[in-house]
Amino acid sequence: MQHLRAHEGDFIVPEGMSFSDFVAQLVERLESEIAKTVPPEERVGRFEGVFFPDESFGLTGVTPTKASDEVFWGYRPGRFTPSRFVRGYERHPNHGVVLFGRWGKQGDLILFTLFPGANLAPREPGDSKLWSTRISSSERKEALAFWAKHAFIAEGEIEPCSLSEELEQALQKGDEKGLRPLIDKSRKTKE
Repeated sequence: MQHLRAHEGDFIVPEGMSFSDFVAQLVERLESEIAKTVPPEERVGRFEGVFFPDESFGLTGVTPTKASDEVFWGYRPGRFTPSRFVRGYERHPNHGVVLFGRWGKQGDLILFTLFPGANLAPREPGDSKLWSTRISSSERKEALAFWAKHAFIAEGEIEPCSLSEELEQALQKGDEKGLRPLIDKSRKTKE
């Protein structure tokens, strides 16, 4: 659930309710919805999905970018590898909620993260699983192509990554062999 903290500012939490209580209520609704739609025999392995597409849960976090945009690499809360950010964009309400998790041995859902939105973005360049042998070369190329043209909307202070320019150049060139060592080198130690 550590990844969920990176999305805390993306949700619109009702006034007077804590983020923890908001998430607990949302997870209850998700579990109820999943119980109706996913048969027990299919509750194995990874699970991801978009739910409640007609309801607004928060604000956009990712936007397409242009070559003229002010992009930089920095660290999202609770994350130890850098993400691509852009300044100068307004966030706006979006609909739906995206959930990532896996099924436990008893058919229970183990939640990794959830965030507002109706789209499943590909893994970020800093996601170690993107570089796994389980990910196909075409899936990796697709993810890198997506992130070369999209970024998180920067709000407030973002801890900058000292290798921002090098990361951006490698990503824009599609240089997988150059990008991965830069990601590894920019990894923060856990705080």
